[in-house]
Amino acid sequence: MSIDVLETNNDIIATCSEDKTIRLWDLRLNSSIKQFKDPLFEENLPSNAKFSPDGSLMYVGAGRNLLTFDIKTDKILIDNCTLHKESTRDEINYVTISPDGKFVASCDDS
Repeated sequence: MSIDVLETNNDIIATCSEDKTIRLWDLRLNSSIKQFKDPLFEENLPSNAKFSPDGSLMYVGAGRNLLTFDIKTDKILIDNCTLHKESTRDEINYVTISPDGKFVASCDDS
């Protein structure tokens, strides 16, 4: 499970959960406002979610895959960023983004 705070609105957080979903929560309302599901999550649980600096995108590590979601449309923009064996041997457990939003990095435990 992971939690990230939307920098452009500190009342919104994203969570990855073992129920195979990513949810956006509004802390003021104390409720879930969006839910992201993908067939990939059936085999690869989402383990880490990170908002882009401008809050328009969310990057998600699921297994050895890195997905990009458009927050406004709820659609996956990039779903084929499967990492090569040389770059990771285990499931992604952390995703980070450069402050300017141009670079995304992920890591595993190996």
